[in-house]
Amino acid sequence: MELRKLLVPHDDSQQARAALQVAMGIAERFDAEVHLLRVLHLPNFAHPIPNQEPSARLPQSDGRLRRRAERSLGELARKLDGPVRVRFHVAEYADVVEGVVEIARELPADMIVMGTRGRDGLAHFLLGSVTERMVRRAPCPLLSVNARGRLAGGAAAD
Repeated sequence: MELRKLLVPHDDSQQARAALQVAMGIAERFDAEVHLLRVLHLPNFAHPIPNQEPSARLPQSDGRLRRRAERSLGELARKLDGPVRVRFHVAEYADVVEGVVEIARELPADMIVMGTRGRDGLAHFLLGSVTERMVRRAPCPLLSVNARGRLAGGAAAD
């Protein structure tokens, strides 16, 4: 397997930081690029778009949230850029999983490295697991990392 582009969804959480650390190690070893991604999630009920599927890319928000995300990810990318080339992307989607899947296809990413929170009980039943949905939808192999930087599982694309 050749790894040239690693996609790392990043939301400033402890889990995302752990996944980024793992991705940077992989990228250094394989001479790959790291692509940081922030998906600005605007749920359909908060941002209705008549007659469009929930997976549709959302129109630009008022820009403040996007500019803040671009500034934050840009600073992180500049700080990390060195032996490993780091790029960043900000996109707005009604569904975070759809956003990650779409950007992974557009790059195209060779692997997605993401943090996992591990909901349980009623929250897991009602909301599902983003990681589980990503495993089913990812167009490439996915590596999930918990907050301590340990591998939490993963799967290959179909």
